[in-house]
Amino acid sequence: MCLERSKRRQLLQKFLDACTTFQVNVETMLIESDDVPKAVIDLVPVLNIRRLIAGTTKSSLRKLKKGGGIAGQILKNVPETCEVKIICEGKEIIPDQMPSPKGVSRDENGDEKQIDSTVSQSCVCFSRKFM
Repeated sequence: MCLERSKRRQLLQKFLDACTTFQVNVETMLIESDDVPKAVIDLVPVLNIRRLIAGTTKSSLRKLKKGGGIAGQILKNVPETCEVKIICEGKEIIPDQMPSPKGVSRDENGDEKQIDSTVSQSCVCFSRKFM
């Protein structure tokens, strides 16, 4: 358990360091809930979250396409005031593949934005069993 917590902290620190390097303001918050998507969605208006990046694994893509899984539920139900990006293996998932692209947008030209794979591959969501 202690080893898992240490790995999680190192992973988070790597992400935070990358954000600092690119002068991106970030805040971290520990959310304890049995329903992670609902907890995140409920916090969007409370904390005035305008941009949210959620990661998913390749094995969860099928659930995501059906609107299931943590990232899929967030994408489907987040308020329209929040832009959501779903990342898998360092790449943004194409919104056209999603059942409801609510909250997901492309850049000014309608093109997908590439995410630096060295940073986003390190972003991992941990289930409650790791807490």
